[in-house]
Amino acid sequence: MTTTGAVGQGQPALRVPDVIEFVIEFHSTFRVGAAYPNDGVDLTYDVDEPLPPDHLKGIMRAEAAMIVSALGLSEGLLDRTFGTPGHSSAWSWFGADGPWSVPILRHRVAIHPETHAAKQDHLVAATATVADRAAFVVEHSPSVTESAGEVARQAALIRLAGRSVHHLGGWRRRGYGWVGVHVEGDRARSAVDAVEADLRTLTTAGEEL
Repeated sequence: MTTTGAVGQGQPALRVPDVIEFVIEFHSTFRVGAAYPNDGVDLTYDVDEPLPPDHLKGIMRAEAAMIVSALGLSEGLLDRTFGTPGHSSAWSWFGADGPWSVPILRHRVAIHPETHAAKQDHLVAATATVADRAAFVVEHSPSVTESAGEVARQAALIRLAGRSVHHLGGWRRRGYGWVGVHVEGDRARSAVDAVEADLRTLTTAGEEL
């Protein structure tokens, strides 16, 4: 946690996080598709990294976009926080660590309405995994020059986006990938108070923080 000087006389110093820690609680199995095949399985996941950073960042960006839109904030905040092709983000996402289960084999099948047999090419075998809990972090690079107010707003958006994630991976309509996410430390105080504090930070102009 980095402490910066006060913006104005009488204002407290901002405490800007270097690392934001998230905890995921799983309500079902999940599968984030791997980039390589597996013998005998149509759809598989990476057993070495079941929940990679690019997937976590992608679903959090989607949630953050809805938050920014709902609050009437500038999309520039979204781009500065998560980055664009022409401007990299000052934040780095890391894959989730958890005591993952061994691969769980599941099947999907489509039944032909006349023959009542599986449709041709519609029998799919897929693997999934699950854990009781997993954790991941989002880390800010101290080498990036930004105002304390701007970093605080970006951190608030990241925390709110993480808490808004309730599903990940594929086959969600089949009950896969349902989760709950909270910021490490939320339970130490009221989660409602934590969310309200982040909303106040997010909706306050950076120059006024």
